[in-house]
Amino acid sequence: MRHLLLRLLACMLVEVLTVSLSFAGQAQDQADFDDVVAAIRAVPYNPRPIATDTKDVTGISKDDSQALFLSTFTRVKIPAPANGRTFKASDPPNNHDDITLVGYVAVPSGPLRLWVILTHGGAGSGSIAGQSGFLIHLANVLYANGFAVLAVDKRDGLLSRCAYKNEDSDGDGKLDLDPENSQRAFASGGRAQFCDSLHNDFRQQQVNAEFVANSLITGRSAFEAGDILAAAKYVRDTYGAARISVLGGSHGGLAAIRAAYIQGLPGFDFRSDLLTAVMAISPVADHNTIQYDSSETQFACDRAGSAKFYSLNVYGSGIRDFTADPVGAVDDFFAMLNGVDQLPGVTAHTFIIYTLADLTDTGRSAFAYKAMSDIIGKNKTNGVQGPGISTLIMTRLGHFHEIWQSDPYWMDKVILTYFKKLMADQTIAITDNPGFLSLGSNTDNPFIFDVDFKKEQELDKFLAPSSVASYLVGPTGACGL
Repeated sequence: MRHLLLRLLACMLVEVLTVSLSFAGQAQDQADFDDVVAAIRAVPYNPRPIATDTKDVTGISKDDSQALFLSTFTRVKIPAPANGRTFKASDPPNNHDDITLVGYVAVPSGPLRLWVILTHGGAGSGSIAGQSGFLIHLANVLYANGFAVLAVDKRDGLLSRCAYKNEDSDGDGKLDLDPENSQRAFASGGRAQFCDSLHNDFRQQQVNAEFVANSLITGRSAFEAGDILAAAKYVRDTYGAARISVLGGSHGGLAAIRAAYIQGLPGFDFRSDLLTAVMAISPVADHNTIQYDSSETQFACDRAGSAKFYSLNVYGSGIRDFTADPVGAVDDFFAMLNGVDQLPGVTAHTFIIYTLADLTDTGRSAFAYKAMSDIIGKNKTNGVQGPGISTLIMTRLGHFHEIWQSDPYWMDKVILTYFKKLMADQTIAITDNPGFLSLGSNTDNPFIFDVDFKKEQELDKFLAPSSVASYLVGPTGACGL
């Protein structure tokens, strides 16, 4: 807890200025964060058993939603720093070459430039083009409500690391994989691992773009936070973005929180005001503790493999020399994968959604984020300045895309409400209409689980010690490294 309290003390000593922007010559004040949270809590939630197709609620099938997305959005390539911190141009003799991210962008007509960046979850297997069509659907909805939208695959996403050939040799209706021009998801994996799950329409666009991937193996959100900031820098530089916010789930949620933490820090090529707001749904809390739900759980060696890769191959990664100190290098890697630890230092409004029924990131993670959010909130009542931070816990239902499948109206309305009220509450060009009606009789959310932490020390009950050294016995032997 010592480093957490020191971080909070630092926040008390630094005033974070409220950013005000001018649209059409008139200044708009940021909405009061408590009012935003109250509006979200009032959105009706009518959960149902998870459906394989949400068409019965939204009125549009997954295939139709994808077709709309591909007809509306334009494929773009975005440069990102290999070490998640500094671009090649910052230190050409030493820096690793910049990598390329693949995204899809849609910009409404007119001068207003309010952006939402969407990114996916998963490590190596995720993509904006996957995960039940949730992110593609949401990109369409945000665009329809007046937001400019960038849906982007992080460095370990299928679009950013997978290439395809302009042929279908086995007649399965999908273009063949191109391992030679793809990149690995993991240090020990094959170049085309998981790439066969990408929809053929997206494969075709990769071929048309003659795409040769130069991405890097997964950092499980450690370096992908830099990918999000690189995407934000891209839309600011290319389109003159006025305000930029981020939505991410699971690994993408952790990356979004970390991005809001590192922007503006010394040694990073990203200005402190890039991101206005973050919404993180079911974000990973701490990669250390999530791996050890029982004493029989074995250490996941691909984490050590990632630590070794970035330590030895990517200049400026911030990871100590793996050859000399493998345990210390893995400690450094895991220190970047604790979203709860970094929450006190975020410089953008941050709203976190969790359910107690999340079997992927666990209820313990929900309590950890909630406890830290409450600690930060109580400090702010004593005069601490900074962005609004809140965690909403519900008793139902599942992981981030599963919450949407359970009640698409609730998720769409919550996301639209959050970004509109924080970015454009008085702007009539930005709306918050999901385009379909709420399903069910609830007029509020009866499944919110309010928990009150009486003591700051209770946070320690939900997160184990930060070091993973005790789990990493002889890493060069046990993990073959």
